Amino acid sequence: MISERRTGSSLLLSYLSSIPDVSSAGEVIRKLWTLSRSGVLHHIQYSINNCKHKLCFAKLFQSDLEARKVDLKDIKNHIPNARFVILYRRSLLDQFLSFRIAEMTNHYRWNEDFKLPPFIHVSKSELLEFCEETKNHYKQMLSHDWLKDCSIIVDYENLVSNPQKVFDKTIFPFLGLTSCSVSTEMCKQNTKKPEELVANYEEIKPFVSAPCVLQEYSFNA
Repeated sequence: MISERRTGSSLLLSYLSSIPDVSSAGEVIRKLWTLSRSGVLHHIQYSINNCKHKLCFAKLFQSDLEARKVDLKDIKNHIPNARFVILYRRSLLDQFLSFRIAEMTNHYRWNEDFKLPPFIHVSKSELLEFCEETKNHYKQMLSHDWLKDCSIIVDYENLVSNPQKVFDKTIFPFLGLTSCSVSTEMCKQNTKKPEELVANYEEIKPFVSAPCVLQEYSFNA
């Protein structure tokens, strides 16, 4: 799975882990700053091969790969039968708010101790910089013409609104698996709309539906 942080990657892995005969290696390279580029590739392969089942997922963030000078082509060359599920979030404002909530609360997943902040102040410059950086990561990720032959693209919004449909129509056919019920015990951290959460919402309101804070990707486009 190739994504960026706060895009629902843990949620998707949770759904995948509910499928019989599917394993998850989790997030495999986040703390491996001392490994060489070839060491990172070997570690990804080792993590996948060490899973219980033949079909195994590893979670990779594009920004982490870029920081280690690892390209998706490198992974494909190192693991020729690798396939990719690309996950993104259409609303970059929602993704940015998710980042801020996690940073403010030091909770990156919901649990019983989590308390949603009553308000968050959003810096316009920080928001726009975040949007540009995130889009650049996906631009680099999707720059490979060969990727469409071994990948699917899933967006967070559809995954949350109807996970079973996303699996039945997109993920199960891609994996060559028979459809089955998927489930998760994860809960959504942010239950508020931006206008309810952002203290200076009127200031950023013009950006909410602006192209600069939205993204959409498809191999059919």
